[in-house]
Amino acid sequence: MYEELRNKLPAGYMDYTKVADFAILMNRRMEKGKSNYPTQKQYAPLEEAQEECVDMANYCMIMFYRIEQMIAKLKGGSAS
Repeated sequence: MYEELRNKLPAGYMDYTKVADFAILMNRRMEKGKSNYPTQKQYAPLEEAQEECVDMANYCMIMFYRIEQMIAKLKGGSAS
């Protein structure tokens, strides 16, 4: 998986350490999430996927406006 990801990124953008560290963080979060639920828990995977999409979209929107604020600060102004 690392090689596939590395081949898709611009040269110099990512290195093995960054990808490996991020993979470790993802695994920790996944294991933590598993520990929050009993092994017999039933759920609807497609509904869970939809909820995750909404969560990611919200986070993306927040990040969009944070980046807008950073750009404005770098230019010496204020964001809308």
